[in-house]
Amino acid sequence: MELFIFEGFTAGGNTAQASEDLAKHSLEIFGIGRGTETAAKNIKIERTENGKPYSDTVPWEFSVSHTGQLWICAVSERTVGIDIQEIRRIDHEKLADRFFTKAEKKYCRTAGKEGFFNIWTRKESIVKYMGTTLGKGISSIETVIDGTPADRLIIDGAVIHMTEIEIGADIKCAAAAEETGEICIKTLN
Repeated sequence: MELFIFEGFTAGGNTAQASEDLAKHSLEIFGIGRGTETAAKNIKIERTENGKPYSDTVPWEFSVSHTGQLWICAVSERTVGIDIQEIRRIDHEKLADRFFTKAEKKYCRTAGKEGFFNIWTRKESIVKYMGTTLGKGISSIETVIDGTPADRLIIDGAVIHMTEIEIGADIKCAAAAEETGEICIKTLN
């Protein structure tokens, strides 16, 4: 998996178009790295009814997320989901009560706001991996096993590997993927 990061992403203007352009650029770089430049040309990005971006013009899977001025795109040859969040001031207990399982809520009470964002980014990355929405049963997916966030989950018979990715202070990032492996981080200019 390759993770493309762009610093300086702003909410001004057309963020959807800016995100799509960055995703196309990420897919192009991913393709060039695999010697398949032709597959990366004329990339067209579509969205599922739940909003998950995909492309029939390249043979790779990708997922995007942004927080503040950070934008990221995970690209893989297998199914992937990514989420990034700034650790910020929110009513994390109220959100945990709404979306988290009993074990996840207990973990958050112990780990506080940082623990909340550990679980939140995992759930969001799973949502993106599955191509669904938070409101469609995600609160029943258990991401904490034996009191700690799990590295491997089985959901609907599929094995999903969870990886926390270090991006920077006060930032949480998690990836959900079909397989484990090295994550190569690249910065976009």
